[in-house]
Amino acid sequence: MLKGYTKAEKSWMLYDWANSAFATIIAAIILPIFFKEIAHQNGVSDVDATAFWGYATSCGTLICAVLAPFMGTLGDFKGMKKRLFTFFMLLGVISSALLAFTGNWKALLALYVLGTLGFNGSCVYYDSFLLDVTTEERMDRVSTLGYGLGYIGGSTIPLVLSLLGGVMIYFCRIPVPQFLRTPMGAIAGMNAPLAMIVLGVYLARTDLKAIFTRPRLYALSAVRLVVIPLLTIVCLMLLPAGWRQIGTVLIIVNAAPIGSNIAVYAQRLGLDSSYAVQMVCLSTLLSLITLPAMLSLAAALGFA
Repeated sequence: MLKGYTKAEKSWMLYDWANSAFATIIAAIILPIFFKEIAHQNGVSDVDATAFWGYATSCGTLICAVLAPFMGTLGDFKGMKKRLFTFFMLLGVISSALLAFTGNWKALLALYVLGTLGFNGSCVYYDSFLLDVTTEERMDRVSTLGYGLGYIGGSTIPLVLSLLGGVMIYFCRIPVPQFLRTPMGAIAGMNAPLAMIVLGVYLARTDLKAIFTRPRLYALSAVRLVVIPLLTIVCLMLLPAGWRQIGTVLIIVNAAPIGSNIAVYAQRLGLDSSYAVQMVCLSTLLSLITLPAMLSLAAALGFA
């Protein structure tokens, strides 16, 4: 994907990939729920906790807005832009890291405000570096790819960290405290509703008739709903009998319809999101027939 780009261009694009984890984990999804739980344990009501979080977010945004003109002026001095970028980047990193070492809700808010200031401050100088890392002819390509990598980073980094953390917790038998189980349960509960809302928005912009008139959609759905589950069954039959107890789970996972998140990725990467939505919708409808059929076949072969 990054072949043909210079080292400076790759560095600029991958910074967007990396800092998107802050926007996803800290600002948008996990920390608000975590803060609410910590505040509740310290006797703060849910209404007050939500209000305090809103005040902190507004405070961080206001500070950045007030400082932005001065930051831009200071960045124009020779040699200052990179130093200021490094300062704000480290401020965001250190503030985010310190969140793991405090259970005080006031300290969490203070670190969140500092982290927001560091994140937004570094982005001011990061955006201006685009003029320094590439030429005017390549600027649009570099900026677009960096933007797309940012959205991928906002999903892949939390996913990788979650997978590694889950594996460690499972195999090391680490007990998960209640204040972590509650926000994780709330986040897990949002997964399906949010996916359906996003899919519904895309579906409203899609030609529904085209779903049933494109042969290639049926071919792709057949691969996902029939070919892959059958290959899974064949592979499971080659395993020792003791492994067959996980067979039903693997068959269900591999016989499920195409995930709705591909429509989001298609839209963010500038691809045909309507085509992705059509694939999701058609495979979901056909899975009403294929999924029970695959489970019945699995039961007949002794996997259930």
